[in-house]
Amino acid sequence: MTDTFESIVQRYVHPTMDMTINIGSCSFRLLSNVDNFVAQKYFSPHTQKKYVNDDVDYELYCISLKRCGLSRNKLIKFNDKSCRGSQFAQGYYVTDHFGDPVYLVSRGSSYFVFGEELERVVWPYFVKYFLLLYSIKNKSLFLKAAAFSINSQATLLLGRGGSGKTVFLSNLCLNGANFISNSHAIIKNQYVHGVASAMRIRLDSWCKELFDSNKTSPGIKQGEIIVDPYSVFKANMRKSSIVKNICILNYKGPNIHKIKKISHQEAYNYAEQFSLAINVYRLEEDLLDFHKGDISLFSKNYKIMKEKLFSLVEGSNCYYICSDVLNPMYRDEIFALLAGN
Repeated sequence: MTDTFESIVQRYVHPTMDMTINIGSCSFRLLSNVDNFVAQKYFSPHTQKKYVNDDVDYELYCISLKRCGLSRNKLIKFNDKSCRGSQFAQGYYVTDHFGDPVYLVSRGSSYFVFGEELERVVWPYFVKYFLLLYSIKNKSLFLKAAAFSINSQATLLLGRGGSGKTVFLSNLCLNGANFISNSHAIIKNQYVHGVASAMRIRLDSWCKELFDSNKTSPGIKQGEIIVDPYSVFKANMRKSSIVKNICILNYKGPNIHKIKKISHQEAYNYAEQFSLAINVYRLEEDLLDFHKGDISLFSKNYKIMKEKLFSLVEGSNCYYICSDVLNPMYRDEIFALLAGN
């Protein structure tokens, strides 16, 4: 008798963890046969609960082959023929994330991954992929951006890795701003909805200065700590805020302070490459595969993303900021600027 994927699931897939995870206005079901699955650390405790017939957008099964006794040979023929399925099987996950081969099988809005250390694909890939699909379905825009609000008006923070977004966000939120999101944002009609993730922060001197050690926990990687933003900052997870400011950050060192208003076109050119999620997270192959290779549908959706991004930028005050916000004088000047618009 030939195995079907459904028979394999019935025989080998027996999750011991079953959670509903809210990522902004999107939600997914996370299941695993690994107790205390490390991937849960990526999400704020305030945004996850045990699954009880919840209405979710997607399902993600993370199954350890060692724990279930399933042979890789039984899975190979079911592995997705998509670009991502092929890359997973070669140990390449997404952008700069690599590891042992894992196997991806998708069935509608349910996704199964088999292998080890599967936390490496949950936040780095699947959360991004789910948010991309969700934003297209709901006519919204998915960006890589931190966000906070002052007087109910939101500011988006854009920047390459190491540009100081987390320090900037943390310092302003500890001094009166309302937290919205650390890294991902969904935009609809100029309003931002934050994606509730835990903050993974490198153990630097600024971190010790800003956060009480009693409010942090050990990170997923060595040299990192985890901070639950909903425990240390003022925040309203369910409230959206209108975007008034977009700041492109570029920290260059202590005691440097420069603020420059920039054109909408300049801000858009930067944001298209460093904030538009399909580009930042290299999801173009995934979107094309989702559309079954239909380049017309792909082109249509990509055009809509760029139009929404330009509309967002055009309706915002745009700034380039190179500043040491740990200096209270600089921080207060920035706060007043962003509060006044």
